Amino acid sequence: MTIADFQTGRKQAINTKWAAAFLWLLLVGIVNSGYLTYHHHYINIVQPSTKSFCSINETFDCDKVAKSDASRFMGIPVASLGLFAHLFVLLFLLNAHLFRIKALKAAYTYISLMLFVMVLFCAYEAIISFVVLKAICIMCSILYIIDAIVMYLCIYILKKNNVLILKEFFGKSSPLLAWRVLKTWIVAIFMSLFIAGYTSFAFDYGLQKKFTHMRDKQIMEQMINQDTTQPVN
Repeated sequence: MTIADFQTGRKQAINTKWAAAFLWLLLVGIVNSGYLTYHHHYINIVQPSTKSFCSINETFDCDKVAKSDASRFMGIPVASLGLFAHLFVLLFLLNAHLFRIKALKAAYTYISLMLFVMVLFCAYEAIISFVVLKAICIMCSILYIIDAIVMYLCIYILKKNNVLILKEFFGKSSPLLAWRVLKTWIVAIFMSLFIAGYTSFAFDYGLQKKFTHMRDKQIMEQMINQDTTQPVN
């Protein structure tokens, strides 16, 4: 891959087999993040008396992790942020492939850097969980592994297409920052950001509203039951 390839914006092929595997793994990550968002709000709002299926013992306890301060980042559930990140990457690449956006390899190069940040955040969360909380969330651990595989696969795809990420990104002429490259898929970036942001926010808000209503209903039923069981003087 040469700098000229980026700057001219010629359409560049990506192996369909590896691209499909990459997209499917992202889809699994979205489903996992969706469940973790559901679990986070259910545990913290409803506060059920029974444990979830992945709370097995003191070591493997996803409920403990979900109730900890580490499950939120700047007040936002980490699971919801994960849902947003995976949705954005998936939508962006789907846009790139479906609409045959030029400079496709440049898009994969930027995505690899995003995935690197996601994996670093996963490593941070894993350290907090394993070392500080001394508890392992099974579903979280599965997501950590998925993200690591996705990042490796993205790098592998670029390597198969003769793209050296650091060399291309930090090259003297910064080909990945060239306007001729950016303008070919900048619309896809903003479209993907909007859809991913709206979807993840709506899903998060909907779960909060649903479980808050469920909790309030349970409280009301308990109050009614207490009133009916009290002896009449």
